[in-house]
Amino acid sequence: MRFVANTDALIIDLTENGGGYSPTDSYLGSYFFDEESVLWSSSYTRPTGETETEHTFKDVGGERYLNKPVFILVSERTFSLGEQFAYCMKHFNKAKIVGQTSAGAAHGIDYIEVNDNFMIQLPLTHNIHPVTKTDWEGTGVIPNINTNSNSQAIKTAHLNALNIQIESLKKQTIVGPILKRYNKIKAEINNH
Repeated sequence: MRFVANTDALIIDLTENGGGYSPTDSYLGSYFFDEESVLWSSSYTRPTGETETEHTFKDVGGERYLNKPVFILVSERTFSLGEQFAYCMKHFNKAKIVGQTSAGAAHGIDYIEVNDNFMIQLPLTHNIHPVTKTDWEGTGVIPNINTNSNSQAIKTAHLNALNIQIESLKKQTIVGPILKRYNKIKAEINNH
């Protein structure tokens, strides 16, 4: 995050992210909130009836990335914790999601032994986002901006980031180089 702290916009590519382990998502998400801890998500476990909560971190290593455009790329191959990060960032209005609807794997599973020969896989936990009061199980993370491919998603996010930059710079006189890149990427998208 120190490396990208001075950028004008950020694109996070989760199109091939198959998941991971908490609290990786809430730690990364903490960079997009101020120091006050915020409820990131909750997880209800059916067998115990317990609800665990996950919050953003007050202390992070490096500078926070505040009040700048963030785009998260997702695809049907984005899964589990990758989806949770995208879902939380979208519904906290911290990022725009670009790409195709993700896999829809929100519920935690476990294997239950039926007998010596068989096991079954059952969902035991489900996530609860503090804003939506639900999760992305079965529906996936639905993009703000739909694209047909991962290559189109990156170009679309880049184009949107440049568009925001152009609008910001219209009040200044150094729009030329940015406008040239913007038109090049726009032409590439239109050619597909």
